[in-house]
Amino acid sequence: MFKKQFLLAGLLLLSLVSSAQTAATQKRFHFIYELISNESKTTDFLFGFYPSTYTFEETKDIQGFTHIKGTVINQATQDLKME
Repeated sequence: MFKKQFLLAGLLLLSLVSSAQTAATQKRFHFIYELISNESKTTDFLFGFYPSTYTFEETKDIQGFTHIKGTVINQATQDLKME
């Protein structure tokens, strides 16, 4: 019985260490999203933005402007119904 518990604890520890190393080596991007939908799900949009991609640019020819990487996903399961 003790041998099985020791083996299980060892496997669990090995699993935690390997997952921590994997998480540390992967680059993660923060993602902010907002879901906009109606009850019938004919309008079901997911708007997402990556704040780490924010840049502000300014030149002498044009007024300053902002860039940010974003995504729009249409998750609607039905065609839009006009009632």
